[in-house]
Amino acid sequence: METIILEGLGYTVYGETDSLKALEMIRSDPGFFDLVITDQMMPNLDGVGFSRQAYALNPELPIVLCSGNITLVNSGEYFLSQNRRLLKKPLTLQVMATIVRTLLDER
Repeated sequence: METIILEGLGYTVYGETDSLKALEMIRSDPGFFDLVITDQMMPNLDGVGFSRQAYALNPELPIVLCSGNITLVNSGEYFLSQNRRLLKKPLTLQVMATIVRTLLDER
């Protein structure tokens, strides 16, 4: 759903459902992506684990972690930094558009 929303807003989206494949995309060129949006529930690595590894590859990369139950996400201080967001699903078009634009503008 996020892919459809973001493409409708004019963004180029590279989607991947496997966290290890997505991480390999980032590893191949850490500066290529402007923003990462991930879900907490993914195959192989959960969203927090994926986000931590993506951050290790590029600390400047804004990351949005989405979850249907954010109280289960044990992220501590990690998602309180300026270029990270923890969002509860379902997301509306307005929330998605605002968060993406805000994080891209902060870069």
